[in-house]
Amino acid sequence: MVCLLSSLLFLIPLDWVSHHAAGDNETGIQLTLLQKLEDLDFAQDLILLSQKVAHMQQNFQLLQEQAARVRLKVNAINTIRR
Repeated sequence: MVCLLSSLLFLIPLDWVSHHAAGDNETGIQLTLLQKLEDLDFAQDLILLSQKVAHMQQNFQLLQEQAARVRLKVNAINTIRR
């Protein structure tokens, strides 16, 4: 049997990290005139979205900084596009 509490205890800090890493950046993908999509969360995975490479690098750096604040580490091996 899977413990639901352990998943929840991971998702709460992950949501906090992604929210604070995005901040007030203007770096997402424009969906409508008023809506931008900054990231996608699925299970323990987080997908950063951007229209420019420079913005993606900035978002990744902010994500690493915010993750370190709650003692999470971004796995660099899993960030490589294949």
